[in-house]
This record gives sequence, structure tokens and C-alpha cells, in this order.
Amino acid sequence: MLTVDELNLRAAALAEEPLLGTLAATVRTRVERVLREAPPMPVRKALLSRDGGVCPHDGALLLFDPWQPSAHKCPRCGRVATGPRHDGHWARAGHLWVAERIADLATLAALEGDEDAAACARELLVRSAAVYAEVPNRDNVLGPTHLFFSTYLESVWITSWLAGAFILRQTDRLDDETAAAVGPGSGPGG
Repeated sequence: MLTVDELNLRAAALAEEPLLGTLAATVRTRVERVLREAPPMPVRKALLSRDGGVCPHDGALLLFDPWQPSAHKCPRCGRVATGPRHDGHWARAGHLWVAERIADLATLAALEGDEDAAACARELLVRSAAVYAEVPNRDNVLGPTHLFFSTYLESVWITSWLAGAFILRQTDRLDDETAAAVGPGSGPGG
């Protein structure tokens, strides 16, 4: 993690270093739609199954579209698969995708002073913390988890999720509501 001083140095270097500017532009591209409209939030635990996320017609892996939680397109035959097992498979990538966007948005806020990105990151942190608190922490084959079927995936998710919160805190953009959602005794941060 970068300290606030390191973040400020990177922000100052954006104008001078083309590579950093290119990286920031890439991050901005990833969040453009998120800044315009709130993405669907996965509201269930991810499902690991043999058939979820697999086209029932030709066996191809279904495409992940973060904006389509219940309609999953096959890249091979073009058909759309629906149902709870496919939705549960979508939730795995959906949870990870939201956490990555939180980190991206917080990074833009820190590097470019984008307050809309900071607000969006805060909103996603609060929304995802609420989902986390609602999904039971159940044991399964690979350990007790809220959002995933493995503690490993949950650790990958929480790393991006907390990185976003940390960056917001380091740049004085973590408001009280969001701090309460991510802090001790609440949500994943607790």
C-alpha cells in the first residue's frame, strides 16, 4: 500500500510521466460506466458447480458481463443461459469485479482528485459491506466464507476491497458512514 505522501508524489508525477498518465487513463476507462450508473451488486454467495457458468448447449464457458447478473451469453453459440446456478457462478466474478472497481475508483480519486470517483467508491463500499453482512458465514468444503466457496477467493476480494478503503482514508476521502461500514465490528473489515 502507498502512504499518503507516496500517493501525492504519484499524483504530481502524472503530468510529467507518460507511463503513469497511460495507466491512469486505463483505470479511468475501466470505471467510465460505473461513474455514470451504479452496477448490479451481487447479493448472494458465489456458487461452485459443474454446470453453473457453462453453456448447456455446447459446454463453452459463459461470458462474464458485470452488467448482466441473470442473463449469461455463450461466446460459441450466442445463446443466453439463465437460472440460479449460472447466477451463482456470475456472483463469483461479480464480487471480485466490484471490489476491483472500488480500488480503481479510489485510485482515480487519489491521483486525479476526482471526487465523483471517490463518492462512487464510497457508495460501492457501503453497498458491498451490507451484502457481506447479509450473506451467512457458512462452512463449506473450502472453509467458512461469506461471499465465496473458498477462503482464498474471499482473501483476494477483501484485498481489493480494503485497498480502496485504505486509499480513501489516506487521502481524507473516507467519510463517517463508509468508515463505519468498513471498520471494526462491521462488514468485512470487522
